[in-house]
Amino acid sequence: MRIILVDNSLESGRIIVESLAPEHQIQQMMSSEECFRKMVAFSPDIVIVNDLLEDMPVLDFCQRIKGSPLGDFATILVISSQKNVESRIQYYDAGADDYIIQPIHHNELRAKIQALGRNRNQLEKLWLAHFYANQQYDRMKELVQKKSEEIEATRNMTVFVIAKLAESRATGQGQHLERIRDYSQILGEELYRRGTFPEIERNFLVDLYNASPLHDLGKVAIPDHILLKEGPLTAEEFNIMKQHSVIGAETLQLAMQQSGYSSFLAMSIDIARHHHERFDGQGYPDGLAGLDIPLAAQIVSVVDVFDALTSQRVYKKAIAPDAVKIMIEQDTGRRFNPAIVRAFTKRFNDFMDIYVSHRDAPAEPVLTEELATEWW
Repeated sequence: MRIILVDNSLESGRIIVESLAPEHQIQQMMSSEECFRKMVAFSPDIVIVNDLLEDMPVLDFCQRIKGSPLGDFATILVISSQKNVESRIQYYDAGADDYIIQPIHHNELRAKIQALGRNRNQLEKLWLAHFYANQQYDRMKELVQKKSEEIEATRNMTVFVIAKLAESRATGQGQHLERIRDYSQILGEELYRRGTFPEIERNFLVDLYNASPLHDLGKVAIPDHILLKEGPLTAEEFNIMKQHSVIGAETLQLAMQQSGYSSFLAMSIDIARHHHERFDGQGYPDGLAGLDIPLAAQIVSVVDVFDALTSQRVYKKAIAPDAVKIMIEQDTGRRFNPAIVRAFTKRFNDFMDIYVSHRDAPAEPVLTEELATEWW
């Protein structure tokens, strides 16, 4: 054991040192200040202090030792000149671990040192066990985190593949969903940066990126003669087409009932059902208006309209992005939330980067009043 003896008496200190030196590494120090200066370098297991210390009351000495960085690992043994119980209780309250009454019986002193050493060794074993347990916990947490990330990545890939299969019935093998996902991310990040909507935080953005491709999942249930019709839909056909939002939401609701709640699925349901609502309340299927429309659905509404108008379909030609930008801005407050349109305008160049990098067809887009009015 490494022991510091704090005793300003040369004779009594010498006797204690000689008694303990054969079994322990011990240094005598003549004052509390010397002890504090050398304590970190020596790093004692036990500090023996004489309560007749001249430069500091022993109660203050004990408190200062226990309050030091080594306090939890330094055991204090007081050589007590006080024979009354009340004084010794004060030592314990100040942080002393044991005491021995003067005049010292050196066999008792050696026995106390051995007992205190055993207690300290147990403390060290407990500390090491705690340390290794924390290490094991950290390793397990890292493994769980890695596995969770793998599961989430697999889920996202599976969801995207399902959405892609559903979308392929309407648009072939284009990159509509990739664009929707990227447009949504750009718009969500801009709104997050602006702080317009407090509910937009990092998890919201992650869910938006992964949930937005499911917006038209319900189209898988729409008959081909309506979904692939090369011309305007009749009123009856359009009513059937509008059911895709309800079908998609109900399908995702069933999935959430089977698998349990998740923010991703909840957002997917909101987007699938409400991305055709209008800010003025004239949309479908529920005629929601303003901020009653779920925020994620409002975001996807803008990006879906932009992508639909700038892409060629069996029933229409593509319209130039600059023209579509003007159309969206003109519909601010009617079809779209003004705050979202402002964010769209701000990030339009980023939209164009996605439009160019994920473009489906090489044909040049066109714009005529007839095409715009017919779709709009």
